[in-house]
Amino acid sequence: MTVDNSDANLKPVQAGQIYRKMSPIERSYLYHDKYSEQSIILNAVVEGHGEFNLDQWQTAMDKIAQVHPGTRVVRAWKLGFSKWRADEPHIPVTLIEDSLWDGMGPENADFIRARLSPVTGPVCEVLLVKSDKLRIVFRMHHAVTDASGLRQIIDDAFRILKGEKPIGSNSTLFDVDMLDRIKGPAMPTVTRTAIAPTGPAKGTSLSHIWLRKKIAVREFKLIPKMMLAIKLASDSLVMDRQNSGDTKVRLTVDLRRHLPRTLQTTANCSGAFDVCVSHEDTIADLNLQIRNALRLNEEIPTPPRKLLTAARWVPTKYHSPYNASIVKVHESGRYQRSGTLTMIGKGDMEKYTAAGFIAETAFAIPIPLKLLPFFMALWVQKDGVEMVIGMPELLGNDGRLEQFVNKLDTIISGL
Repeated sequence: MTVDNSDANLKPVQAGQIYRKMSPIERSYLYHDKYSEQSIILNAVVEGHGEFNLDQWQTAMDKIAQVHPGTRVVRAWKLGFSKWRADEPHIPVTLIEDSLWDGMGPENADFIRARLSPVTGPVCEVLLVKSDKLRIVFRMHHAVTDASGLRQIIDDAFRILKGEKPIGSNSTLFDVDMLDRIKGPAMPTVTRTAIAPTGPAKGTSLSHIWLRKKIAVREFKLIPKMMLAIKLASDSLVMDRQNSGDTKVRLTVDLRRHLPRTLQTTANCSGAFDVCVSHEDTIADLNLQIRNALRLNEEIPTPPRKLLTAARWVPTKYHSPYNASIVKVHESGRYQRSGTLTMIGKGDMEKYTAAGFIAETAFAIPIPLKLLPFFMALWVQKDGVEMVIGMPELLGNDGRLEQFVNKLDTIISGL
């Protein structure tokens, strides 16, 4: 087994061996595999030109499966006994020829909606897509990893393709484990006072739509600038006082910041906190709010013991409301938060150039969350930021998603 010591050496994990425990949050993601139209899958895309060598990619990903056992697990047992059991060290790589996908939205990309099974496997796959550009799609079930964990896997895949030694995983720590390591505040009470920045729901479609746009901004104070831009865009799109309300943005935080750099875990190890953005806030104000929240470890609030126990043992079917209840929330126009923002650190495309493929940029596709007004993923590049925004169709239809994206681009460019 892998262990959690900072000086740990990688040890082989055999097929059939229990690899690690499953956190309550990871169990909640399993709901969508059985009861929802779309699984919660992380999709990260590296875009460029050149050529694909399928054999080299397959060899590299099978090596990834050896050094990152979390890429090849299947569910063992149920409820609070749930564990992740290692499967055979194989990650499927598929070549898709003559694709019409342009990488700017979900059209002509049914493959990014395909399910990955945490029961039978695989939970991870790689797609080599040939279209107007070459696109490498790294897909992994959210129940087994988060964005930072997937980034580690991507980085190691290219190290192997370049003939370098991968870093691999040497820890099985996940989010709940961090409660014993970090002192955070008590879990706050969250009320439904926030509004969707694109206005009230129209219709009942909860299908996930998304749009990508590269914006010409720098990484410096990007998060507070984007939060302010979201507030200003919301104010310009929601003019009716009856539909006005708070703009509350959730910021995801990688809990690995509290761990020694020598510890490498691909388990879900993320937290988050909310920032309420007001008319009076400046970029400096928001930056200070974020810094103070991180100083107080607000991204990992301590839940009541009874709630944590219940989360371990509640059956999967009760981990999310059904569509009819979700539509009623949208009809009310009031949410716990206006949306979620996640940022991926600057990507070095030279590191992602290997095996005949020349990387140009990279972007992440937001996960499909039906109750959330929007989910924004930012991936910083040398020449700007890849911004991808996803939301339920009933909030982005009638061109409102496009309006929101364009407003943000215009506003943040002037901040």
